[in-house]
Amino acid sequence: MDASLRRWVALGGLLFVILVVPAVMVIASAPDNTASMAKVLTYYTHHKTSGYVIAILLEAAVAVALWFFWYLRNLLVDAGADARLATLGFAGAILFGVGGGLGGGMRWVLSDSVGHITPAALQGLNALQADLNTIVSGAGTALLLFATSIAIIRSGAMAKWLGWLGIALGVVDLITMLGPVPVAIWAFVASIVLVASGRRAALAPAATT
Repeated sequence: MDASLRRWVALGGLLFVILVVPAVMVIASAPDNTASMAKVLTYYTHHKTSGYVIAILLEAAVAVALWFFWYLRNLLVDAGADARLATLGFAGAILFGVGGGLGGGMRWVLSDSVGHITPAALQGLNALQADLNTIVSGAGTALLLFATSIAIIRSGAMAKWLGWLGIALGVVDLITMLGPVPVAIWAFVASIVLVASGRRAALAPAATT
């Protein structure tokens, strides 16, 4: 992969982080699955517009994440990583994206339903949005981080410490079910590594000359 495309891939990872961080922060403030009907109704009545915005941000974040991790998979294979592991990592990214899509869809449904359904039904939808995507997203995150990280460690296609960081974050996700947070941290660090390595590759010919 040439240096220009490498930089674009890195920027895709950073854009994913920019999109997903505010969405995660707002979702974290939403009522949990045990919240009362009154609390749920009050929250979504006051956060109707932000619910639409968060849904759109998550939709965009999923699209950018799949683009980023597909090109990252190709970069690793081109650099000598095991194609099966790299592809398995991208399969994890797809599962992660499905979880993100479910989360965004539930936020849209909740915002769209305020004032049109009973508080009890709204409470039920809130319980679903709190837990529905947890297993799908968690499984995708673990598969993405473990498979991609092992491919990096075995091949040295990128800095091996980045692979060990991915494994550590994968373990954290399995224990805490933090969803997109470990992926966002790893994507941010990986993007910085890609930018730095791209600059070194661009400077190397000039230094040799």
